Parts: sequence; C-alpha cells; structure tokens
Amino acid sequence: MAELTVVCGASGGLGPAVATLLAQRGDRVIAVASPREKREDLEQLVSGVTWEQADLTDRENTEQLWRRIDLLGGLPRWLVNLTGGYRASRALETSGDDYRFLLRLNLDSCWWSCREGAQRVVSSGGGGIVNISARQALEGGVGSAAYAVSKAVVLRLSQVLAAELKPDKVRVNVLLPTVIDTPPTGPSGVPKRCATRSPPRRCPR
Repeated sequence: MAELTVVCGASGGLGPAVATLLAQRGDRVIAVASPREKREDLEQLVSGVTWEQADLTDRENTEQLWRRIDLLGGLPRWLVNLTGGYRASRALETSGDDYRFLLRLNLDSCWWSCREGAQRVVSSGGGGIVNISARQALEGGVGSAAYAVSKAVVLRLSQVLAAELKPDKVRVNVLLPTVIDTPPTGPSGVPKRCATRSPPRRCPR
C-alpha cells in the first residue's frame, strides 16, 4: 500500500516540484494549498495528488484540515512543510504588519502543521518531517530582519521536535537554503552565486 505524504504549501515555489516527485515515487500525496487558490488551477498545477486547502497560519483552520485528512483514510508517514514567504526589511524600518505577517506565515504555519501532523506520524509508527528554514536563520544579514527571526524560530522548533520525537521513530529535518531558483524568484544568476558563496553544510546542533 502506498505511503501517505502530506505536503503543506504545495502550490508555492517549491511545492509543485516536491509534490510531483513524491507522487512519482509512488506515495499517496495530499497537497495543501492556500484557500485563495482556485481549485481548477491547482488541478492543472500538479496531477495525481489529492488537493486540500486551508489557512495554515490559523490554528482552527489547520485542525479542521487534519480532521479532513483523517477522513480520507490512512495515517501519514511523511510531512513536508513548505509554507512561507519573504519580505525585505531592516529591523528599525519593519512595520508591525510586516513583522506579524512573516511570523504568521513562516512560524505559525509550521508550528500548527507540525503539531497536528506529528501526532499522526507518531500514530503511524514513525516516519519523517521536513521543515524549511533559511540560511539567514544562522547568519542574519542586512535587510531581512523579520524574515530572519521567523526562520530562526523554525530552525529551533525543528531541533526541539527532532529531540522530542526521536523516541517515537520520527525523524525531523530542517533545510536552510539561500535563494532557490523557483518560478516566483525567476531564473537569474543569483542562485548560482549564492551556491558558490554558501556551499551546503550541516547546521550546528
């Protein structure tokens, strides 16, 4: 029987490629997108998956989503959290709205998805969770204050979950990319330059 994988943020920059790859390897994929997306657009974006929609920054919406997933049958073994976004800002110039927006989009979505998803992955007998942080979580940098803070907390949340869920045979990994050449980013020389300057490495434990 195909393993159940839930991909949150499946309509964003990374989402379609991840959902497609998992479906191609034989997983039964539930792809979660924003409620702002049109269902017909989602069906064209990635086929062969089950689309669900929810505001993952909201606790109640996220809980309702996972109850709907429960009704679809089976327990997920894998959860991939890709929901997130970026707004450039210096610390002293960041508006309250931008600060709260990035915390909700990057941290709250990951927190509520992990909270609900991890319970199911544990009940399935073990599996894995993958979260997306960012290199700025380690290195900071000028012009990405609220973004860097929100992603730093995602990093720490992932490390805490890795320790807490290890006895339950759930592996938690967190990726810290720089710029990724996704459709919203657009093709450019930036990703190659960033990759050259910041080679892949493990983050400190």
